[in-house]
Amino acid sequence: AAVMISLPFMDNLIGLVFASLLLEAFTMLWSPAKEASVPNLVPEEQLATANSLSLAAAYGTFPLGAALMALFGRLSTALFDSSWADNVRLDDMGLAFYANAISFLLTAYLITTLSLPHRPREVKEAARQKKARLADPIAELREGWEFVFVNPVVRTVNAGLATGFIGGGMLIPMGAIYADELLGAGKSGFGVLLTAFGFGVATGVVLVSSFQRHLDKSRVFSFALLGAGLFLFAAASSSQIHLATSMVFCIGACTGAVWVLGLTLLQANVEDHLRGRIFATLYL
Repeated sequence: AAVMISLPFMDNLIGLVFASLLLEAFTMLWSPAKEASVPNLVPEEQLATANSLSLAAAYGTFPLGAALMALFGRLSTALFDSSWADNVRLDDMGLAFYANAISFLLTAYLITTLSLPHRPREVKEAARQKKARLADPIAELREGWEFVFVNPVVRTVNAGLATGFIGGGMLIPMGAIYADELLGAGKSGFGVLLTAFGFGVATGVVLVSSFQRHLDKSRVFSFALLGAGLFLFAAASSSQIHLATSMVFCIGACTGAVWVLGLTLLQANVEDHLRGRIFATLYL
């Protein structure tokens, strides 16, 4: 929240880079802890539903964000009639960052109301007496890596999700070039592809959540991962926007299923004391 409040006042590249670094660092603290805590909040048979809702909250709020930006645009027009508004950055971008900061504060409050397990007193005492060393977190990460290679389910899921991350990292910057140069659809075509992908992810999440009790999760995870690759190959081989949009929708559906099932398999197959390290290993 503090970083978000400071962003409207950044007027140089170094400040933006430093703010981005801080945001990513805090996200890397939050994400493994959040994923590792889910099994402490819901029973195992509802893990897939919980992960589906989490993904829906992450991506389903995009339309809400777009609506808020339109509202902030109108508000900023009214506020900038005041001479003091420019000093506190009450334009549409500034209002968006302030609203984002409020959402972080609200989330922090909600998390404090959760009933999460506490560390045993003897573990706290041992940690308090031992001087913190850089080698300690490195040792814990190494322990996470070792467990990944020992447990076949965790090894497969980590490899699958990591491969998906790498593919997604290539798709985002290449997608605009693909839409413009291969499909000849320009920026609007890229928007259509992103929309199709979003609807596909939502479809995959809903299907997994609806049929989770009847699914062989590890088998469906593998088929969904394979399907994402095949549909990606088909999309890249197409020069027609309609066919490419259909294929991208299918990629999204497979990706949504892979993410939900992957998290569920990790949460169900790793004990609580190791789970945070396993998710830290995955995100790393």
